[in-house]
Amino acid sequence: MVFLRVPDEPSSPWRVLVQEFDSPAWVLLEMKFSDWLLAYLRGDDVTVCSRNLAPDHPFYEPLP
Repeated sequence: MVFLRVPDEPSSPWRVLVQEFDSPAWVLLEMKFSDWLLAYLRGDDVTVCSRNLAPDHPFYEPLP
């Protein structure tokens, strides 16, 4: 799962949190979401586990 961390100050950038489904641990990545998404789409390792371990492909689940 990928979450966005709300900054403490209005002028501070948002950060990205990545968490595996089966783990309570998460990783804070000190980068903007747009930088994270670009790195992910390029194939850089910006997830907790390898993107190659996704069942078929990355998937998205809408929140209620």
